Amino acid sequence: MNIIHTCKVKSKNSVLFLAFLLLTALTTVPVRAQALKDSHITLRVQNETVENVFNKLSQLTQFKFFYDQEVVGNAPRISLDVKNADLTQVLNEITTQSKLYFNKTNRTIAVSKQPSGEIVQQKQKSKAISGVVIDESGEPIIGASILVEGTSIGTITNIDGRYSLADVPESAQLTVSYIGYKSIAL
Repeated sequence: MNIIHTCKVKSKNSVLFLAFLLLTALTTVPVRAQALKDSHITLRVQNETVENVFNKLSQLTQFKFFYDQEVVGNAPRISLDVKNADLTQVLNEITTQSKLYFNKTNRTIAVSKQPSGEIVQQKQKSKAISGVVIDESGEPIIGASILVEGTSIGTITNIDGRYSLADVPESAQLTVSYIGYKSIAL
């Protein structure tokens, strides 16, 4: 009887170990696949708006682009023919053609008219700003874009419609935008 009990315990442990290995293998595959997605971009566009190119890149890489509609709307049309390029190469080509600059943070890419390293820091006091974005009925808006005009400083509202920004110049003007709603300046 002890032999049967010992075999059952060993068998149960083996099954648990195999389940752990399978789970580990399945969770690492998407990470590797995502890394490949970011480094093997194939895209061909001719005389396309920058916004449409951003939408295509978002679909290919799952990066979200954060930008001021006016800045991107005034950018010249671009043409790209890249094969197995990484995201940095594609963004550099867009910069060459449109004079837009990019700042990657996690899975978000902030777009601005100036390179982030060359933004002139004025000797102003800065402050932290936080708030909640809601619609007409008082419901929080998830994923609304908050951008400090003229900079690449920005964020997106969370599931409760809340946002916060640190080191915002006191004289800064914020723009809130969301798909389907008119952008407003605060």
